Amino acid sequence: MNQKYKNRNGSITIISLYIFILILTSSTMLLYFATLQTFLSKNQLEKIQSRYLVEDNLNRFIYDKENIEKYIEDRIFRTYRLERIPKGGIYNIKFEEGDKLKDDIQKASFRLEDMNGRKNIILSMDSKYKNINSNIVASGSCINQIFELRSPILTEEKLPYLEKELFLNFMDKIEKENVEYDCKLDRNSMKINTDEDVLLELVSNTPRDNKIFSEKRFVLDSDKNKEKIKFKYQSMILNLKRDKNEAKTLTIGNLDNKDLIKLNGVLYIEGDLVINQNLEFLGLIIINEGDIIINSLTKPKIHGAIYYKGKNIDTDKIDIIYNQDTIYKEGSFLPGFIDIKIDTIKKF
Repeated sequence: MNQKYKNRNGSITIISLYIFILILTSSTMLLYFATLQTFLSKNQLEKIQSRYLVEDNLNRFIYDKENIEKYIEDRIFRTYRLERIPKGGIYNIKFEEGDKLKDDIQKASFRLEDMNGRKNIILSMDSKYKNINSNIVASGSCINQIFELRSPILTEEKLPYLEKELFLNFMDKIEKENVEYDCKLDRNSMKINTDEDVLLELVSNTPRDNKIFSEKRFVLDSDKNKEKIKFKYQSMILNLKRDKNEAKTLTIGNLDNKDLIKLNGVLYIEGDLVINQNLEFLGLIIINEGDIIINSLTKPKIHGAIYYKGKNIDTDKIDIIYNQDTIYKEGSFLPGFIDIKIDTIKKF
């Protein structure tokens, strides 16, 4: 009897021990899972915060006009004007001392790619929050669509509605802003703003680097003064503005001179363009309420495009060769050339 009692007592002790171990193990596992869940939740929260931070940094950068001008515009200008492309096509962004973005962004860079007939910018940024690294990649078009319509002649009459609206908005912007706009000139470019009739004439053709460059001279003639400006190979940005309501005229060359005038840049004319001499022009010709009058014996060759606002234009006497690279190069001197529109954002 005593033996049976002792055996039952021992069994109860063993069972109690098993139950205790089971409860202890379950409690330990529950504590472990609770701790793990807290850690995972905290880690996930920090990852989310890190991603929000990198997206906030992107928005602060891309939608601040000063940042675009400081860290992107000049690099794109040098790419098109001087063909300066970094190794691998990657433009590293180095933030200035004192810039808050320098503290928040570990690394930033961008590259340019052709996508569906548009030049796109692909911007990459890395940020770190509590030892958690996050990367964001944003992409979208970066050049004003007016410079990528792939047409040698743009006129308001022949454009569909949406493109016509784009064209007229561009012409209004040029008319209002072009004179005062800082187009970041360099030693290979020059800008002339005038409201006087202008004569451009050939001085001589001179060799340079196995090429022939026309040495040209502008004569800005008025009742008050006569100013002469000589130049050779530079991109020339000419803004010929109306004097009050009186349209002005740019005359290129002389009827008696048969030599070739080579010229590159942007001609913006609120009036008429008269071509009296053999001309080869690389760039953009923008006529605002005027006409193009051809008196030369040979067809002028235009490598680039003509933008024309007015009733009609006769281009039968002009040989126009669309050149996208030239449009990018010379268009970069005009206001509104850089127009970044982000349409895709990926976070990693």
